[in-house]
Amino acid sequence: MSQSSSLVAERDYGAEQIAPGVSLREVEVGANVTALSVLTRGVAVGLGDGEVLALVDGDPLRLGRHDGAVTAVCDLGGGRVLSAGQDGRVLQFSLETSGGAPIALHESSKDWVTECAHHAGAGMTAAAVGRAIVLITADGVGGWLTDHPSTVTGLAFSPRGDQIAASRYDGVTVWSTQDAATPVELYWKGSAIAVSWSPDGRYVAAATQDRELHVWDLATGKDYRLGGFTSKVRQIGWSADSSHLVCSGSDVIAAWPIAGGPGAFPPREIGYVCAAQVSAVAAGRATDRLAGGFSNGAVLIGDAKSGDALIARAGGEGDGGAITRLAWAQGGFDRLYYGTRDNKCGEIRIQAEGGSALS
Repeated sequence: MSQSSSLVAERDYGAEQIAPGVSLREVEVGANVTALSVLTRGVAVGLGDGEVLALVDGDPLRLGRHDGAVTAVCDLGGGRVLSAGQDGRVLQFSLETSGGAPIALHESSKDWVTECAHHAGAGMTAAAVGRAIVLITADGVGGWLTDHPSTVTGLAFSPRGDQIAASRYDGVTVWSTQDAATPVELYWKGSAIAVSWSPDGRYVAAATQDRELHVWDLATGKDYRLGGFTSKVRQIGWSADSSHLVCSGSDVIAAWPIAGGPGAFPPREIGYVCAAQVSAVAAGRATDRLAGGFSNGAVLIGDAKSGDALIARAGGEGDGGAITRLAWAQGGFDRLYYGTRDNKCGEIRIQAEGGSALS
């Protein structure tokens, strides 16, 4: 990966200028980025033309491809990368044998694999195949969860890995991954298109087709409807302490405080309007490192507590270069990876000191 920019400029809310202490490296990957997953040293990338690659220490490794767009990639650890695609296959690649034949973990001739999720502690991967979920362990296919009324659109393991939530039409189904217990149905009328489980295990949140979020409190049985978005919410995530629910769907990064119950307080609007819509978010680290990518290619990194933000990547004209995926590096938040609709993948580095607004 060749370095394409390392810019330092005065912080200016009225201009698309990179903030002090921020640099980025970017590479052309040949197709739009449809999936992203961080590795120990780099990131795995899935593309719209079916190719799976990894950027490790800045160097691209071509791992293989699907016959159709890649819908998900996951880090399995130990130098292994899992991918899923529109060709109905779930494949395992090795970083040590780049370009070698992958291991086919699952193949379907009828349905796309729409989503995958991996839980390292449980040693289990879940793949959404049509109306079913296939559970894959180190020993192969470990079981099927099939009683869904419609196509599974999203998957999220519980923090302990003993349950998995599946979004679909009219809500979310929560399954046990340990036994044959009757699943828990979390109902909300309409199509749920993504799901996320809070790190403390208490809340399940789903994005809906109707430009809303719905949140279920598993401890009390209450549920909450969060609205007011200007576009469809496609990506959601949580701060590491479960204090904020972060999502796309607006012209600013929205972080909903959970204290008092979801919706008890309006969302914290991080940063400022970029004349574009938030198209991707990355959370899961400390609350002072929440990131949003925009439909014009801009990337902002902000603080959910103060609302401050810095520009980490400048935006362009129109929506052709929209940020499609964001992911923090493992082990910290000094590096942020991103993919775009116009065939780019990059790494943003944030200095821990030396003028950064969020240091």
